[in-house]
Amino acid sequence: MYPVHPAYVLSTDDTAFFVFEDINVHDGARLGSRKQRGNVHGSFTTKSRGQLCGQRVRFTITISAGGYMAPLFMTVAGLSDGELPQSTCPDGVLILKIPGLCVGGTVDPRIQNCGYVAFTHSRKDGSTSEESPEMTIFRYYRTNILLPWIEELRLVVGSYTVDV
Repeated sequence: MYPVHPAYVLSTDDTAFFVFEDINVHDGARLGSRKQRGNVHGSFTTKSRGQLCGQRVRFTITISAGGYMAPLFMTVAGLSDGELPQSTCPDGVLILKIPGLCVGGTVDPRIQNCGYVAFTHSRKDGSTSEESPEMTIFRYYRTNILLPWIEELRLVVGSYTVDV
């Protein structure tokens, strides 16, 4: 057994939210009962609306035990042809790199670290890619965000550099 620097103990978490637009509480969508106290619980019903339309938004966050945090990565999943046309995005995945989308970016405009937002289509049919949109997102995050961040973390902490 040997000690490991806390900066090298990493945890990646995917937290998903379901986001509604233009939902009136009286029509059946509510984040919690008015009688509830403490934690907010989701209680959604369809009532006369039929189906609640919304987007699944997933936040992928990697942090280290030393307090370091990888760039923010959000995925908006299940977009329709009108929202993410196949003509402009044949593989069903669109990834944007956004300066200032980072911890502290809303407080200090001089902080221009980049965060990422990925949009995925709900379809697999007609896609030019051999893999699913989820696998494309996974590979992109690992190759272009996580592994370069780990290499940079190793340089900042000052222990060593290793090909990752």
